Amino acid sequence: MSRISGETVQHAVFRALRAAGFEVYTRSREAMVRTPVLTRRELSRNTVLVELGAYNKISPTRQFGGLWAACPMCKWTMRATFRPGGAVDLECEDERHGLLGARYRAEPAAEGWRLSPRGELRTVPELVPVEGCVALPYALWLWVTLPGLLEVELRDRLVASGAQVRLWPFGDAYDLHVTGPGRSRTWRVDVKTWADPYGLAQKLREDPEGPGELCFVVPEHLRGYLPLLRRAVRGSSARVLTDTDLVAEVEGA
Repeated sequence: MSRISGETVQHAVFRALRAAGFEVYTRSREAMVRTPVLTRRELSRNTVLVELGAYNKISPTRQFGGLWAACPMCKWTMRATFRPGGAVDLECEDERHGLLGARYRAEPAAEGWRLSPRGELRTVPELVPVEGCVALPYALWLWVTLPGLLEVELRDRLVASGAQVRLWPFGDAYDLHVTGPGRSRTWRVDVKTWADPYGLAQKLREDPEGPGELCFVVPEHLRGYLPLLRRAVRGSSARVLTDTDLVAEVEGA
């Protein structure tokens, strides 16, 4: 049910943004990917996001002592879990980010709080006052920010290689429209980040096949899923490759 309700919220937000025009839609959607937490002053400068009501007060489950901390990978609020003795554990809600090291312990200290890493990631985020900050709710973080991270990063990498890229073209029919540096070849890219290979394979079967070269792109850490996913699209003109493969392919075009 949480997946269904979250996806419903996502579609409602996207419909509202598309009604404001393609440029506003792209700019606002990218803002929710790059900055899932804003100060109220920053939010006030984006009329569309203000009217959308996408940002709310930071949840009590993501703060302690009037403070919060951002995951170094997705920049969203980390979950706060209180421990005996006054310590607080902070961890990103995304399991993979937590496994990669977005896990910290906050302990009371003379100067306030001392934050130390509990994983391999040694980057220690700043503790920020809750007052004056607003954040996307869980549903929009899950359905907009998380998948959008790879989409926006991939756009930036492809542009750096000399390609022309449009994010979420044609009313979000797919994620990236890529024209190679030599303009002799184009790619329609649909980015998939699901961790469940069988669920992802089913999703690929359900995607409608459109004109031109359609590429389903998964992150490099899901390379092991490629044989299963390629079987899922067998018989269509679609291909499945990793983000690393796509960048190399575009650069070599």
